[in-house]
Amino acid sequence: MAKLKGQLFARLALDYADHPKVVSLSDAAFRAHVEMILYARRYETDGRIPKRLAETRWGTESVSELLGNDPDAPSLVEQPSGDYLLYGYADMQETREEIAARRQVNAQNGRKGGRPRKTQSVSEPVTDSGTRKKAETETETETEHSSTKSVGAKRARALPDDWTPTEEHRALAAERGVDCDFEAMQMRDWAAGKGETGKDWDARFRNWLRKARPEQSRQQRPNREVDSRDSLVQAHFDMQQMGAPS
Repeated sequence: MAKLKGQLFARLALDYADHPKVVSLSDAAFRAHVEMILYARRYETDGRIPKRLAETRWGTESVSELLGNDPDAPSLVEQPSGDYLLYGYADMQETREEIAARRQVNAQNGRKGGRPRKTQSVSEPVTDSGTRKKAETETETETEHSSTKSVGAKRARALPDDWTPTEEHRALAAERGVDCDFEAMQMRDWAAGKGETGKDWDARFRNWLRKARPEQSRQQRPNREVDSRDSLVQAHFDMQQMGAPS
């Protein structure tokens, strides 16, 4: 996927907004669909949208529109797990498997995707085998020293825009019973809001997952559109969610 100054991109057809399924959407549902595509691309979910995230962030009305904007191929499809899947996502966006394969190729060809690095060698003819061996050893030692120095100079930086959870993170999240993609979004928002920097964001996210509450202990956030007579009940619920004494 093309990048510009470290930014990732998602693909949208030029006639996306004119598609019959999209034209019929409300402004809120249209925005929800675009943001879902960006979310899935950013976190490499292959089009999967967690139900709790969808209904909390974009609302049940927008989700319902996307579920029913076409009788055969709606923009959003409900899965047996209860989560949602963006219809046709893999036809337009890179899948996680494709991204992993591309990264592996880039890693082999150099960090920036250039040609494979050439092996250093001594070009001058050397008649004495011992002198040649010494020259090669010195060249290798200098190269290793430079590489070690560059690794040791690692500095703290903001969470990269193209950072995504690893398979190790997903395994840990499954073991802990938490939603890996949702927690990644939470950490990203927290880091952006606080201006946090770090030297090892993978390690920081592992710690984040260890501290996250299991999904079974979480409760669905109440609907924002509550009746006025229930305001005191909702306020009490919010206080409990924030850990305030009842």
